[in-house]
Amino acid sequence: MKQDAENVIILMNRNLLDNSIVKSLSDINFDTAIILGSGFKKILNYFKIISTFNYLNLNQKDKIKGHSLKLHHIKIHNKNILIFEGRLHLYQGLSFNECVYPIKVLQKLNCRNLILTNSSGAINNKLSPGDIVLINSFIGFWFYNKIFNSMKIAHTHQTVYPSQLLKNRFLEAAKSVNLNVNTRNYFFTSGPSYETPAEIRMMKTAGADLVGMSTLPEVFYATNNNFNVLSISSVSNMASDITKQKLTHKEVIRTTEKSTKNFVKIFKNFFS
Repeated sequence: MKQDAENVIILMNRNLLDNSIVKSLSDINFDTAIILGSGFKKILNYFKIISTFNYLNLNQKDKIKGHSLKLHHIKIHNKNILIFEGRLHLYQGLSFNECVYPIKVLQKLNCRNLILTNSSGAINNKLSPGDIVLINSFIGFWFYNKIFNSMKIAHTHQTVYPSQLLKNRFLEAAKSVNLNVNTRNYFFTSGPSYETPAEIRMMKTAGADLVGMSTLPEVFYATNNNFNVLSISSVSNMASDITKQKLTHKEVIRTTEKSTKNFVKIFKNFFS
């Protein structure tokens, strides 16, 4: 009974946040929303912030370092953009529906262009820390089967991912500032532990170039709800079978932060 009461309180608080955000932003036509992954928060230092909201209240112990769970309205070249500073993960003990909460907010604001960013480990040894990678496809067969029932759908619409419109815009924006963008496949795991060398070898055999613990839940939900979706990854480290270096979340954030200026250059051109 106590847990049920706590869940009701959490739902009420979430609805209050929903109403506050929608009431404040509903009259604005937003071009695109961006969800920032680990290490991406410094991007906000380069743009004018119009307003900021807490988009979800979690206990401090439940938050992940680098994910403050704030929603920012910014402007880039007079275009209105929404930026979610931080995301939600399955390994926090959250359900699939809770992890895609930011996209449900976007549905209410009728913002249908979505760019997801993340930090990832490189399985393909042709990649290096700091590389920018456009995720062309996902490997997460176990995940699809797990959440079909929660979404009450018969199949996934991954044939519409990535959005060709957003993909072409991003690649052209990168080219215009002389930045190379790789196009690769991403293996999704639920985390929170990093992968073993044997698991990395299995993923490589399956055709994966990158591995990470986020993004696919949002892609799955958004593509099944008529969003244009693009996912961009910053390689933060080499995976465990590729390097003997100890992997830590602190190192992931540090490496991704070094790529911030390159992402800023691309976004400025993307929204020009």
